[in-house]
Amino acid sequence: MEEAGFDLTLQPTTRGRSRSVQHVHDVSHTSWSSNMSLNDISHLLDVQRVPEVTSHSSWTSNVSLNDVSHLLDVQHVPEVMSHTSWTSNVSLNDVSHLLDVQRVPEVTSHTSWTSNVSLNDVSHLLDVQHVPDVSHTSWTSNMSLNDVSHLLDVQHVPEVSQTSWTSSLSLNVSNLLVVQHVPEVTSHSSWTSSLSLNDVSHLLDVQHVPEATSHTSWTSNVSLNDISHLLDVQHVPEATSHTSWSSNMSLNDVSHLLDVQHVPDVSHTSWSSNMSLNDVSHLLDVQHVPDVSHTSWSSNMSLNDVSHLLDVQHVPEVMSHTSWTSNMSLNDISHLLDVQHVPEVTSHTSWTSNMSLNNVSHLLDVQHVPEVTSHTSWTSNMSLNDVSNLLDVQHVPEVMSHTSWTSNMSLKCLKPPGRPVEL
Repeated sequence: MEEAGFDLTLQPTTRGRSRSVQHVHDVSHTSWSSNMSLNDISHLLDVQRVPEVTSHSSWTSNVSLNDVSHLLDVQHVPEVMSHTSWTSNVSLNDVSHLLDVQRVPEVTSHTSWTSNVSLNDVSHLLDVQHVPDVSHTSWTSNMSLNDVSHLLDVQHVPEVSQTSWTSSLSLNVSNLLVVQHVPEVTSHSSWTSSLSLNDVSHLLDVQHVPEATSHTSWTSNVSLNDISHLLDVQHVPEATSHTSWSSNMSLNDVSHLLDVQHVPDVSHTSWSSNMSLNDVSHLLDVQHVPDVSHTSWSSNMSLNDVSHLLDVQHVPEVMSHTSWTSNMSLNDISHLLDVQHVPEVTSHTSWTSNMSLNNVSHLLDVQHVPEVTSHTSWTSNMSLNDVSNLLDVQHVPEVMSHTSWTSNMSLKCLKPPGRPVEL
């Protein structure tokens, strides 16, 4: 440990009570060196609550900024910013999603955003609403509009609206314009039947551009997949009423198109046992289509198919009729069950030491399933990356106090509260 420059052992406080990461100043004794894999501890530590770590850490120019992405919230660690030199040769893509430029005006003011800067690099980095200087850039017609996607909120950059968006313009500006606030764009554009509807997906909010829908003929031979994510059927009843949703229609085509809650007629469709459940994934909100619950979910059914389809919290019948066995692929039910509300699942399941922790990542909220942690043996050969996003150490103080974070960042041991720590 001394050779690697680490000493991250956490000790329990008196009377068996432990300290959460928020108050574990011992962490400040750790030396974050350039050869440490910061990615391993990404999403594990909330540096906001451990200011000692940042103050004792030397963030140099050769540190891979991408490694610390999503680790630091620079808004709350101003010291890191002031001690770091963000130069012009720094890959802006590396700091994407790392900095909230709204709170770090120094970065933008000291940086020269020129016309030859790759706009794609700064995508999702700048919130143009709060960096008016960027608006002084000349957005010309030959600029790749795809580059500025998700970069500009046109609502707050009226100068951009003065650009002439013609019919020959590449409609691949999806997610760039909020048409609600740029009426000129729609009025100057001819949305014809020969237009690739897929191009304008995520571009128009049909709710506020009734002209587009009224002038367009949505016929039965139109590829429904093309208009997916385009129409909010809730507000375009004409589209649904004029369309014949038949039993042989590819349900996958209408996925994310219909909100079944507001199109009860769709519920008259016969959802049979041989129907591909994957097709209707993200289509039905079973909470509001009780008829679907009459379907027989059997043990040989691919659970992955119904992932993100059922909210088990509200379909207890499905749970009771399903046998969740020990040989079931946990990855299949990932994001399907909210274990917080289905305690029976955890109690009837054997979480063993040889279970792939990566499988249960994002599945269990250990905060609310203490039994799972107490019955699980976290050994020294466990990959920390596996438990990333699994444990919120702040709220599982027992794990921290009974665990030895060594120089190789591997978990030493985990025992239930009150038991001796075995190193």
